[in-house]
Amino acid sequence: MALALAGPDSFLALSGRNADRLHRVATTVEEQGCAVDTKLVDVQDLQATAEWIERTDARHPLDLVIANAGMSGGTGAMGGESQDQVRDIFAVNLAGMLNTVLPAVSLMKQRGRGQIAIVSSLAGFRGMPSAPAYSASKAAVKVYGEALRGELHEDGIGVSVVCPGFVKSRITDRNEFHMPFLIEADDAARIILRGLERNRARICFPGPMHAAAWLLGALPPAWTDPILRKAPKKT
Repeated sequence: MALALAGPDSFLALSGRNADRLHRVATTVEEQGCAVDTKLVDVQDLQATAEWIERTDARHPLDLVIANAGMSGGTGAMGGESQDQVRDIFAVNLAGMLNTVLPAVSLMKQRGRGQIAIVSSLAGFRGMPSAPAYSASKAAVKVYGEALRGELHEDGIGVSVVCPGFVKSRITDRNEFHMPFLIEADDAARIILRGLERNRARICFPGPMHAAAWLLGALPPAWTDPILRKAPKKT
């Protein structure tokens, strides 16, 4: 998404926890003529995240904030999620999203404009026995984003919830099971940015996976539980 957003008239503030990866992305977007600022930030750190967003906004008022940090986990590695794993997933996927979004919303309200993108997942449409904490955290992110969109409408702030299926990345490279409709990261970025340009409430893809996720959430659990219990375990 950083590469897709980069351009001669753009400014990007990029954060992450890995200095080498962050530097490589920053170098690439700078080669495209984009101004860029980077910061090593753990979104679990409320104060550090808020200070970074506030300092950045003071120099370059933020038009778009993308809350995209997340971690995955499941039941395959140890025969069940550990308590530490469950807490870590919620701390990053849910609390980390709030640590990013809330300071940005406060600043955007003062200007009466802005846009927030909150990355959830198609796994948030239905609790998955193969990844309980992940699907539950993404369900909370999805519902919060949908509600926030209505709350901030009168403030001139757009909110979109992004619900991807399987996107090729370092995270999905760990999966040993077949991932239907796996999509390349470049394609995912184009779909997301096109949806943001249109201020869509939900940006869900790919289509067949979205339909399947919606159907799993709509059908009675008595019908879907036997199917989902047989799903491959996620590590």
